[in-house]
Amino acid sequence: MKEIFGLKIGGLQQKLFNLGTVLVMVIIAVYVGAAVYQSKNLSKVTNKANSELQDSIVDISSQTMDSVMEHSLLDSTAMQAYIVDDVFEDVKSNVLALQGYAEQIFANPDKYDTAEVSAPRTEDDGQPSFFVHSDKSNDKLLKSEYFTPAGNMKNIMLSMFANSDKLNSCFIGTADGILLIADNKSASHFDENGKIREFDTCNRPWYKGAVETGGLYFTGIERDAFTGKIGVVCSAPVYKNGKLVAVVGVDLFLDEMEEYIDTTDSNGGLMCIINGDGQVIFSP
Repeated sequence: MKEIFGLKIGGLQQKLFNLGTVLVMVIIAVYVGAAVYQSKNLSKVTNKANSELQDSIVDISSQTMDSVMEHSLLDSTAMQAYIVDDVFEDVKSNVLALQGYAEQIFANPDKYDTAEVSAPRTEDDGQPSFFVHSDKSNDKLLKSEYFTPAGNMKNIMLSMFANSDKLNSCFIGTADGILLIADNKSASHFDENGKIREFDTCNRPWYKGAVETGGLYFTGIERDAFTGKIGVVCSAPVYKNGKLVAVVGVDLFLDEMEEYIDTTDSNGGLMCIINGDGQVIFSP
């Protein structure tokens, strides 16, 4: 018989005591095991939650960045579209002004003093000048009923060209095929032999287009007959008592548009201009 904590235990009591001790130890072991399991499980749940939270943050950040970039591109495109639209609106306004002034001159030729108009001169190259694209001795000039009133467009065309950073020339082509022009590229009107280039005014796209539409007309992309540069022309017909007497116009060289259009936005995108026919008018 054993004495435990002052109690004498033996036989059946000893066995019950031992069994109780074992049960207590088992309970403690189970509790410890459960605690360890719960701790590991909680750690897994926490790690999973943290991972999901991080993924969610990444997704939100990515979506936010995409949204910011999309809005930035939209704003940039809208601004560039506004600038381009403003450029072409200026061109249209200039042509309509030339058309209105020409109609006044042709309707009342006696009210205007005859302007002096010469043939192009190479020494004027690089500075604004107004001239007739022809030899002054040309029989067509001598017989033309439209040459003198068209020549009286000299002042407005020189002023318009000199005060614009967008126009490459202003011109008027008469119904009998005479071209008068204001530009700063007089040397380009001569060929390699020093002769004035051949030019069929009434068959140019800007002339035929304005006549066919009967109003303001934009050409497609075409190569300038004198400089060889790519550009577009805006033109309009001039009438006197319902009869076609001339076509006025201005041209815009596309390779110079970059001077007043920012072709690269802050996100590295590139801007191009496409007309209604799907032609790329301008691309850097």
